[in-house]
Amino acid sequence: MRTFRALSSIAAGLLVVFMLMSATSSAVAQDTHTDLTTRPFGNETTRLRSAIEKVLPAETNRGGQRLPSVRIDQTGDATVVFAMRDAKTLKELREDAIADTITILKATYDPPITDRINTITVVGTYPVTSGRGTREWPVLRVTLDADKARNLKFDKLTNENIDQEVNNFWIYPPLIDAEG
Repeated sequence: MRTFRALSSIAAGLLVVFMLMSATSSAVAQDTHTDLTTRPFGNETTRLRSAIEKVLPAETNRGGQRLPSVRIDQTGDATVVFAMRDAKTLKELREDAIADTITILKATYDPPITDRINTITVVGTYPVTSGRGTREWPVLRVTLDADKARNLKFDKLTNENIDQEVNNFWIYPPLIDAEG
C-alpha cells in the first residue's frame, strides 16, 4: 500500500510539474509583445518601413493608417500592407495603387534596403462594406523576389508593364477593366 501511495505521489508531482511547464510555454507562446528588435530581421524591418515612409505619399484621402503592416519573417520574406489612396474614379484608384506599389518595390530593392530580403509581397487594401460593416480588404497583391529584382530596370517599371515584370500580380477584377 505504501508503494502505491508513493507512486501516486510521484505521479501527482510529475503531473503538477508537467502542467506548470505547459502553462509557462503557453504563456510564452501567447505573449503579444512585438518589440521589433527581438524579432528576426527586426532592424531590417525598421529600415524597410522607414525607407517606404520616406517615398510613399502619406495621405490616403480617406483617413486610416497608410502602412498598417511592414514585416520580414525569419525566411527573409517581406510583406508590406498599405492602404490605397482614395480617388475620384476606379481608373485613378487602380493607377495610384499600382504607382504606390512600384514606389514600395523601388524603396525595397533599388538599391536593396538589405540583402536579407528574399521576396517582397505588397498588398494594397481598400475599405469594403458588407453586412458586417466596413473593413480594409486586400484588392491588390504583387510579389517580387530578389533575383528578379536584381535584373529589373526600376526606371522602366510602369503601370502598363508591372504585371509582366514581377513574379506575381493580382488585382481585384473590377479594377482591371475600370475606365472611368
